[in-house]
Amino acid sequence: MSLSEPLLEEAGGRSEYLHPRGLVLLAERYVPDEASAPGVEHSTVVEHVTALAERDSHVDGASFRDALTEATVESEEWVDDTTVYALGSGRLSAYPPAWHDALGGSRDLVVMVRYLTDADFEGVAAWADRTVPEDDLLDVAAAVGGFDREAAKAELERLRDEGRLVEDADQHPDAGVYPPEADQESDVKG
Repeated sequence: MSLSEPLLEEAGGRSEYLHPRGLVLLAERYVPDEASAPGVEHSTVVEHVTALAERDSHVDGASFRDALTEATVESEEWVDDTTVYALGSGRLSAYPPAWHDALGGSRDLVVMVRYLTDADFEGVAAWADRTVPEDDLLDVAAAVGGFDREAAKAELERLRDEGRLVEDADQHPDAGVYPPEADQESDVKG
């Protein structure tokens, strides 16, 4: 396996604040996987941790590997935004197996938004108003749907222009995305 320079650059820039789930999410986004299986190989994450530790970064390899082990759970459902999910066969993800089962390989952002806004994911406080912050949606699209993040952003803009999704003010740092019929619901702020 060759190391992903874009992953190492972005992770290195966050090194002081990098946490295991964040690194797994970056690996899901940047490391091409010929296996076509959900998530990313545990060994791939560890190899990138080792490379970060060898570079001029704030990542301590042993401590980070221990933190990765502590953050990894075998839960089918969402736990919280610090958890790394074991998917089986030595694979990890920033998202639980149930999300991969429901959305894996989906190239439809409308389906993703409906899934994420219809479910009650305890601990996802940002989604309490039945909207999905744009950055969260793009992360799910990249990690679970296999989208390139920029392609997912362009698709979101197209769907918004067509009226198939609604997005709060785009310049807002946590612009919410939701289905158009949610516009009529009192618990959604538009």
